[in-house]
Amino acid sequence: MQHMWYEVAAGRAHAAKGPAGAGPALKKYTAVVRHFADIHEDQLDFHSYCVRKGTLRSYVAMLGMMDRLYGHEFFSKAATGAIRVYLQLHDSPPGAANGADEEALLAGMSPEERKKYKLAKKKEEKEKARKAAEEKEREEREKREREKAAAQKGGKKASAAASRREPDPDPDGAKLAAVPDPLGEAAKLVAQLVASSAGRLSSHTMAAEVALRKGRLLAALRAVRAAAGVAEGGAAHPEVHALLVRLALAGWVRADGGSSPHDHAEVVEVHKLLRDTWGDAAAAERWRAAAAAAFPHSRYFGGARLVALQPEFDFENMREAFGKLSF
Repeated sequence: MQHMWYEVAAGRAHAAKGPAGAGPALKKYTAVVRHFADIHEDQLDFHSYCVRKGTLRSYVAMLGMMDRLYGHEFFSKAATGAIRVYLQLHDSPPGAANGADEEALLAGMSPEERKKYKLAKKKEEKEKARKAAEEKEREEREKREREKAAAQKGGKKASAAASRREPDPDPDGAKLAAVPDPLGEAAKLVAQLVASSAGRLSSHTMAAEVALRKGRLLAALRAVRAAAGVAEGGAAHPEVHALLVRLALAGWVRADGGSSPHDHAEVVEVHKLLRDTWGDAAAAERWRAAAAAAFPHSRYFGGARLVALQPEFDFENMREAFGKLSF
């Protein structure tokens, strides 16, 4: 039996431990995600069964359930919890603190001590790699022996040996926590959440969090606007308001006159969001002033280096006339 309520609660408890509980938390959360993947896969067996037995009412009910499968509350909770853990791993990689401590330790050593330290560390890493290889070889050897013993035995003993559950190679979720691209894993779950649970606020807030970390301004804007549409109170909801503030203050536009790391069109979208959608004239004006410094040639923001056309010039007619010329 799959007690998803327990797995979600256990994952939440492990996640509350911080970085030390990232692996076990992901183990519980991803187990719930796999349950739904298994349910979706098992429907293939039910298709032929319903056609053969003629239970069309149950068949139609099953099709409707499959359409709403990934919108289930437990899938949303598990996927949201896993995304939060992945974001934590992205923001604070497990080896970052150790690397800083090691640099501080090496800085206080003499050249001879640093050389000895590096040699000892290299030897220790080789020993760990050797032990890991031996452990993997031993597990594979034991697995082959069990399969061979099961093949030699017949009847019920063979069935029991064949159905014996293999030991979990990652019981504590260490491999899940050591994923090389946690932000990419979070993005996969976000895509499922937004597609199947668009009516839940957590789906859009997680989409905005991932987009912010990827530097995708328009995607973050889309997620914030969708979150405001489903949140109680709209843009005044605390989570939506916090995301809006981060959108405006995340440093997309440099007020010191330097170049902006984002496109002009994206910055214009932020200004329109502040001015038109949320109606915050003060915030929109601060954004416009910062954008004018970052884009000095911008006609929209009124940059300092804007070449102003004289009012008597009919710009549209001039463009049409130049377009008809042939050189």
